[in-house]
Amino acid sequence: MAPLQQGIMDVADPLRFGTLGVARITPGGLTGPAADNSDVVVAAVAARDRSRAETFAEQHGIESVYDSYDGVILDAFVDAVRNGTPMPTDAEDAIKQMRVIDAAYRAAGMPTR
Repeated sequence: MAPLQQGIMDVADPLRFGTLGVARITPGGLTGPAADNSDVVVAAVAARDRSRAETFAEQHGIESVYDSYDGVILDAFVDAVRNGTPMPTDAEDAIKQMRVIDAAYRAAGMPTR
């Protein structure tokens, strides 16, 4: 769902996912199901190795490749982020995601707690 203007989204647009990491489970758990559903698009990817992310994006029709996980997390046109990072970094990446969501809610005047 691409933002139309601050705080308003068109529900007719597909839900746009970003993925952190390109683990072997990602095609079966995200890109495969998304390919079969017109209401979902995988729109952004980042991996520890950019060349792996670029290859994955080409194979799965993903339009945006980022140099860092932060690029996906901060992409204004990504509605949801799948965290497929290795377990030692999962917590750190999840906390970053929550901080971005919290800041967006606060900016829109929405309660966060």
